Amino acid sequence: MNKNIFLCDFEDYKNGLLIISQSYEEEILDEFCLNDFQSKEMYLSDLYQFLLNLNIQKNIIDIYKRNSSSPFLEFSLDLDDSQKLTDSKTTTEKLVDFDKLIFYSAKFIILRNNYDILIYYWKLIVNFLIKKQIIDQTTNNNNNNDQKQFLEYELNVSHLSKIINLLHLNSKIDQLQDSTGTSTSSSVIIDMISTQTNNNNPTINFYDFALILGKLQLISC
Repeated sequence: MNKNIFLCDFEDYKNGLLIISQSYEEEILDEFCLNDFQSKEMYLSDLYQFLLNLNIQKNIIDIYKRNSSSPFLEFSLDLDDSQKLTDSKTTTEKLVDFDKLIFYSAKFIILRNNYDILIYYWKLIVNFLIKKQIIDQTTNNNNNNDQKQFLEYELNVSHLSKIINLLHLNSKIDQLQDSTGTSTSSSVIIDMISTQTNNNNPTINFYDFALILGKLQLISC
C-alpha cells in the first residue's frame, strides 16, 4: 500500500501499511554500511553527521533540532530492546533503531529533494505576510547569509487564512477530505500546525511548514 509518509507514523511503516521508496532505502543503507554500523552500534549522537552525509541540507537539520528539546529521540531503540544490548558506551547514550532510521531518514530525504520548491514557497509567504525585502532566489540563490536570515522567520497561526489563499490550498483540503474523510475547512491546517508545533499558540517555522506541505501532498514524495 503506497501512502503519504507525512500522514503516517512509524507504526504504519512497521505494520506494512507504508511502503518507502526502494531508492530511499538503498541510499540510507549504503550510508549505514559505509560507516560500518553493521559491526558497531549507532547512537543518536551519530545522526547529525549521518544526515549530512545523506546530503540533507544543514538548514533543515538545524531547524529540526531547534524544534525539539530531545532531537532525534524518535530514532531511538525502545528501552526494553536497548536494555538487551551491551556496549562500551554509557547507558545514557541512546541507540538508534534501524527500522526507525529508515522511516525518519526517508522523510529528510524527501525534504532534501524538494528543498528548492520549499524555499520558493517559504520566500513567497514571508515576503507576502511579513513584508520583508527578501532576496530574489534567481539572482542571489548562493547567498547563504541571506538565505539563513529568511529561514529564521517564524509565522503565527493568525496568518493561516492568508497562507491558504496564497497557496490555493482550498482545493488541496478538498482532496484531503476525499482521501481521509477529514472535514473540509481551514481547521484541517490548524490541526496540522497545532499537532506539528505541539503548542496552544503555535508559530510555524520553515521545518514545520515543509512537513505541512508534505501532508498536503504539495511536494513530491
